[in-house]
Amino acid sequence: MSLYRFIGSEQPLPEVGIVKMKVKDIKTLKNVPLGPWDEMDDDVEIWYGEEEEAINITLCASPPDGLEEYINMKFVYWLECRIPKDIQQVYQYIEEQVPDGILIELWSICFGEGVQEITNMLFKKNELTVRDLEFLDYENCCIRIE
Repeated sequence: MSLYRFIGSEQPLPEVGIVKMKVKDIKTLKNVPLGPWDEMDDDVEIWYGEEEEAINITLCASPPDGLEEYINMKFVYWLECRIPKDIQQVYQYIEEQVPDGILIELWSICFGEGVQEITNMLFKKNELTVRDLEFLDYENCCIRIE
């Protein structure tokens, strides 16, 4: 069995952490990382991460088999984080990057033994606490935030 975490939304959300960027976009960053950028074609795409220890939220282009049994939202993102270590970063992402009035779902799903029963929780964004997000440490849960 494998445990994965996701964010579902009906609206696109900003990706953070390790993302695919073109060389020309990396050259425009505030703190350009060391690299042979001037020797590379500007349209080459590479994986770039500002901080190794940061959470990663990236569009889920290759979901695990069976994900559709759980998440029925238009946009699904991988949520790569270590709970409880990174929970403050997840909270900060929700506070700063998710617009008010947008419903999101945070999922923790164990794949490999058929469809699992999911425990659901619902929170209003303005009442959400860091402690509420620790629920993501459990298998087969969904936190809905509206």
